[in-house]
Amino acid sequence: MGIIVNFSDRTVLGFGFSGTIKITSMNEAIIAFEGSDPKALTQVTDWGIRGIVDRVTGILEATSTMSNLETHEVLRSTVYSLKCKPTQRMF
Repeated sequence: MGIIVNFSDRTVLGFGFSGTIKITSMNEAIIAFEGSDPKALTQVTDWGIRGIVDRVTGILEATSTMSNLETHEVLRSTVYSLKCKPTQRMF
């Protein structure tokens, strides 16, 4: 799985989401992010993701959840635990 952290736009790309995943906070050690997928949003369902990247170890942990907006029941949940490697700068 490929994840792209764009510090300029303060976004994270990946997880099969077509929507924007925003970086909500970051410091020298942690990057926190969350977002929702507007293509999955209907009148009764919402699909969102929330997680963190440890900038020291490269470990990413995130949870993607599809829930029913009327009953607040979780319909599907996926937990990601990834070991990220930084890419080499091209310039």
